[in-house]
Amino acid sequence: MSYQLGMDLGTTYSAAAVAESDSAEIFQLGTSMAPIPSVVLLRDDGTVLTGEAAQRRSLFESGRTAREFKRRFGDPTPYLLGGTPYGVEALTGHLMASIVDRVATERGEQPGVVVLAHPAAYGPYKLGFLEDAARLAGVGVVRFVPEPVAAAVYYSHTERVAQGEVIAVYDFGGGTLDLAVLRKTPDGFEVVGTPEGMERFGGVDLDEAVFGHVDEALGGIVGRSDPDDATTVAAVTSLRNSCREAKEALSADTDVTIPVMLPNLHTEVRLTRGEFEDMIRPRLRETMSALDRTVRSAGVSYADLSRVLLVGGASRIPLVAEMVRDTTGRPVAVDAHPKHAIALGAALIPEAAGTPPAPVVPPEPSEQIGDPPTGSTAAIVGAASEIATSIDPESTIDPEDDQPAPSLEEEKAEGVAIAAESEELDEFEDDGDGDEMPNDPVADEAAGPRSWSRYAVFGVVAALVVAIGGFLWLQGGNDQPGEATPVPTADSAPVADPDAIVASAGRVAAVYLVGYRSMEHDDGWGEWSIGDNHEPDDIASDYLPALGPYSSVDPGVRNEHFEMFSRASIGILSIV
Repeated sequence: MSYQLGMDLGTTYSAAAVAESDSAEIFQLGTSMAPIPSVVLLRDDGTVLTGEAAQRRSLFESGRTAREFKRRFGDPTPYLLGGTPYGVEALTGHLMASIVDRVATERGEQPGVVVLAHPAAYGPYKLGFLEDAARLAGVGVVRFVPEPVAAAVYYSHTERVAQGEVIAVYDFGGGTLDLAVLRKTPDGFEVVGTPEGMERFGGVDLDEAVFGHVDEALGGIVGRSDPDDATTVAAVTSLRNSCREAKEALSADTDVTIPVMLPNLHTEVRLTRGEFEDMIRPRLRETMSALDRTVRSAGVSYADLSRVLLVGGASRIPLVAEMVRDTTGRPVAVDAHPKHAIALGAALIPEAAGTPPAPVVPPEPSEQIGDPPTGSTAAIVGAASEIATSIDPESTIDPEDDQPAPSLEEEKAEGVAIAAESEELDEFEDDGDGDEMPNDPVADEAAGPRSWSRYAVFGVVAALVVAIGGFLWLQGGNDQPGEATPVPTADSAPVADPDAIVASAGRVAAVYLVGYRSMEHDDGWGEWSIGDNHEPDDIASDYLPALGPYSSVDPGVRNEHFEMFSRASIGILSIV
């Protein structure tokens, strides 16, 4: 009899569950517990290991090991395993394939459908990576469901949730935090409002806090240990495991003793629950703020929530439930199996509820901007280039000397079509200052003031973007934002295939300046000042963006920006 396989590929551990008819059970993937470590290792003979086998060998082959790669989902920069590049989607595909093979071997047949849970905050770009991972895994029919929805489905199989009830899900896992508001419908659960998440905050960060406490108590001896000594590496790895176990033990005990067995030091360090809570309370306050934004985005108040469902291993920390309860004033429900709930719920998802992302048509290569990425990012970049090429190259005046500013082609050379799948973000064209290097702050200053012309171009482009955005909105009739509706493009430069633009998230247009540089990333400041202002103390603004004084060529910043574009339903992006 065909079965449905639900999978939760977590940052630190991955779990699977099988369902037949209306019941589901967790599948024993590991030897001592159901989940397996989310670890992939490439042996020197080319064999790929996953799970417990990879974890065991990783102690002595760290250079061939990838772990916690879910945190980098959407980052095109590959991991190097023994010098061999592996993208996050390839690593995820290997892990996924090994789980399906393990289940199919024991059950004697392949699953009828695989339902893969993902963070609710994933936009089209990251879902595209996840779809690629499933394709590389070759596991047959795969459907996708937001993790909070899967958790709520399993919870509703054990506790009654009335139709129309609104609940919040606080999913605090090993590597990430996922927040969403859900409404119970006749068909299951629907996401209300805008989910939020913290992709770099989870249980492993709390483990690191405990590890730091131990190192500080020992005068920093652990941090000074030899990373090339095999015995020391094994001892430090064992200490990290002890710190994780101590964190988990503090959910029930008021204090723990952490054994330290270094080559030249055998001792123990005591940690109380109060000390641990003091370490993590500031970050947990940030999660409460994120929960508040999530609830407000749904158009409801805390009083409208019937309960808050806590999911994920880190949610079992008593302080988490206490702060959620105090913040919301609502009942808090802790799932009996917080580490298994998402996999079990995914296995129980009705076929109609778990659907793959809409297909994405890749655009044709562009001579103006190189090969644009696929999907909605390609539509944004392609449309932006079309807007830029339609401006009169002599239409801007430099206010410093009333002389014609550099041509648009010269200005465009300073920009870059930042694409989330491109690995060539640092390969800019000559920026016109004679140094043949991208936006060098010293050479730019010597070449004379040119930033005003950039902002003149910005004004012209912004006006065009507003005009085109209004045109697209009027053309859209009564279509709702977010529907896959073709977006018209300029006739002057058909950079992107118009069919690809159907993947655009909405009809919002925006201007994106990409010349910013930072001392931390580029060893120099760029574009943060105007006129008599000088970086970094006197920038041309009375506030900084949420990401701080960033660099536009920082891959992490780029990914954050494109996630913001997706969440804001930006369908056209003009790059200046």
